Amino acid sequence: MLKNDDYLVNLDEINPSFARPQRFISLGALMLFLNAGISWVLATLAAPEIQFSRNPLAIISSLLMLLSVVLGLIPMIFKWDWRVQYFGICSLYLASASLPGVTPWLCLVFYSRIPLLARIVLFSAFVLSIYWWCRRFVVYYRKVMSNAAYREKIYCEHESAVHYLQKNDAWLINKKCKFRQAPHVGVFLLAIIAAISIAPIMGKVSLFSGLPFQYLFTAIWFFPFILLFLGISVRGCLIYYYYPREVRKKNRERDIY
Repeated sequence: MLKNDDYLVNLDEINPSFARPQRFISLGALMLFLNAGISWVLATLAAPEIQFSRNPLAIISSLLMLLSVVLGLIPMIFKWDWRVQYFGICSLYLASASLPGVTPWLCLVFYSRIPLLARIVLFSAFVLSIYWWCRRFVVYYRKVMSNAAYREKIYCEHESAVHYLQKNDAWLINKKCKFRQAPHVGVFLLAIIAAISIAPIMGKVSLFSGLPFQYLFTAIWFFPFILLFLGISVRGCLIYYYYPREVRKKNRERDIY
């Protein structure tokens, strides 16, 4: 585990050049662009008879693509440094990885012929599952940050700044507290088996839902990945934004790197 005294302040020297925020975050914007593009294709093909101006999912996907272009330019223009609020943008990129799985669920809600009550029940279960999974991260970090010794291992105080120590954070998660960040492998297998099991009746499924079979297939097998990506994104929001704000209040508004 990284000791506080061994931590070097000059982050440009101890990190590879490609990992510098102005480069890494700009490249990461490509991930958001691609995932939003996939979402746009899915939203458009799910309801080809609906004009773009009346397709909310396609509009949102297009706005995310535009946002990715802006986010790709801003770090280079303003030369972002190693402060944690800049790295927090990566949480948005990682959350976008869930779009190829979330969009089919939204298409089932907006564009399918499944009875309304069934759609409400299915989507409510979907949302509640995501809420339960993401809340685990909130509860975990609330417990960790309430422990002064753990908190100091994650956010190390120096004279001029405070440093977030990722290695110590990972040690607490994986070794000390053994907190699971990804669904159990059995959940992934179950999702794949469930998706494959409906393949023999894909024609009936498409007729019943009013959507191409691939939408329901993807909604099922991709579900554990949605939990994985959104859960880690919530973790990023906590360690890069929420708790740094609390730490700054107690450390005379010093920057956190």
